[in-house]
Amino acid sequence: MSGLVRSTIKSIQRGTASALANVTINVAISAVNMNKTVVNNLGFTLDANPGTADLPLKFTLTSSTNLQIQPNLVGANGATTRSVSWEVIEYY
Repeated sequence: MSGLVRSTIKSIQRGTASALANVTINVAISAVNMNKTVVNNLGFTLDANPGTADLPLKFTLTSSTNLQIQPNLVGANGATTRSVSWEVIEYY
């Protein structure tokens, strides 16, 4: 979100989502102005295979109402469940 001057917060949405570690997650959110919104990774846990615990996740607003969370598939184990916490902040 380069070039955005942060100002007063208009809305904050937070949540969690779970899926197998190598699966892309799509989360429905309330509509936001994508040009005035940031997404934060609040952390994640894995139920097994701690070797994948440091794999990065990619958070993308694919539309004004969809947050997509993609895993880095290198070393991800499809039998491992990942729980992700996220935050979407929209500014005025």
